[in-house]
Amino acid sequence: MSPTARDLPSDIVAEVARFLPIDRLVQASFFPNAAPNVAQYELRQRIKDAIEPYIERTAFDDFIEYLRASEGAIVGSVVREVLLLNGPTQPRRKATNLNITTSFGMEGVMRSFLRSQGYRSRALPPSERRSSSVDVIERFDRRTPCETRTILLSVSATRALSVVLCTPYSAQMCAITHNSVVCMLPRATLANESLVVEGAPASSNAEDLTFSVIPNNSHWTSPCGLQCPATWRKTPDDDGAAIYSWSMDDGQFTSWGSVEDDGRSFLRSEPLIWRVHSRCHNDHCPNKVLFEDRSRYLRP
Repeated sequence: MSPTARDLPSDIVAEVARFLPIDRLVQASFFPNAAPNVAQYELRQRIKDAIEPYIERTAFDDFIEYLRASEGAIVGSVVREVLLLNGPTQPRRKATNLNITTSFGMEGVMRSFLRSQGYRSRALPPSERRSSSVDVIERFDRRTPCETRTILLSVSATRALSVVLCTPYSAQMCAITHNSVVCMLPRATLANESLVVEGAPASSNAEDLTFSVIPNNSHWTSPCGLQCPATWRKTPDDDGAAIYSWSMDDGQFTSWGSVEDDGRSFLRSEPLIWRVHSRCHNDHCPNKVLFEDRSRYLRP
């Protein structure tokens, strides 16, 4: 008789989890013999692997504790590497640095930790700040016999969340906190696509992006739902974000705005109202129809 899911030992379930994309990783928890935190454990390993070029594995737990203490988050290309692992699309290239953001006035503990890991720092000039939400940017470099590793530390003018949302690209609206992975627009981000935020200043480094920039969402084949780019969203009650817990202390692996967890705490850290664009181009979304009807009424 061939083995079934009920016959799979827990170590086989853990091995299967290694090959699942993040949006299906929760399924590994449903096997009868699966360890309670198999999904969290696997995601934790992926995060360790992603930041290992910058933070040694032996210092991982300390780094995460300082990330929590600084009310910070990992942002940028490394987060997307974790989100896209084992998925149908991959980043165009590997991340070239690790980006961290902290809340205003909380960066001291992270700065001290990075220096203890052999990094030397210098403050970048104000011209390097691409957003008014950033107060200071520090560059940390650590030289090895083969290469130089770089970490960019952005100190928010308020809370770390504002740095995540005040970006010109929707693909950059994601973060790894001390116990969760948060993605504000998972539909586009998990396809390695990005919309340009309306009104955002033009970027001069488009060639360096690890994702594809799309003009609009006209190629979407189903309703946008909570992730419509034309919908105004507010962070304290944002139901469109995907939150994947990787804390071994949390019972549930993922929630879509329905469960109180520390990922939601990150979204509640600062009340912000935002949207990507004033118009939706998805033929299957009622917001596009409403926009066109309103336009015809205002401009007969």
